[in-house]
Amino acid sequence: MKHFVVIQMTIEKEEIVGNSKNTIMRNIVRQIKAETKENAIGKFVINTKHIKAINKLEIECYDLSELKSVD
Repeated sequence: MKHFVVIQMTIEKEEIVGNSKNTIMRNIVRQIKAETKENAIGKFVINTKHIKAINKLEIECYDLSELKSVD
C-alpha cells in the first residue's frame, strides 16, 4: 500500500459587502492508504461527501513517496 495526500479546495461562503465580494475558502486534506492514485481519490470522495460547500474545486493527489523533502 502507498500513502497519498489528497487535497481539495472548497468555497464555503460568499457574501457581498459594499462593493466587495468576500469569499471564504477551505482546504480539505486527507492522508489515504491505497494501491493507486485513482483508488486514493475514490476513498477521498467517499470520505468527504458529507462536507457541505457551495462549490468543491479540483482534487489534487500526491504520492508521499514522490514528494521532495526539505532538511
